[in-house]
Amino acid sequence: MLAVKIKPFTKPILIMKNTIHINFAIFLIIANMALLQS
Repeated sequence: MLAVKIKPFTKPILIMKNTIHINFAIFLIIANMALLQS
């Protein structure tokens, strides 16, 4: 019963974690480019 209740909630959390990682990677790339140009 618990697994069935928890399962729908785990997917959005995984998606959120992935989007946070992507945003962080983009931020790092932009920061590195800004540092290289200065």
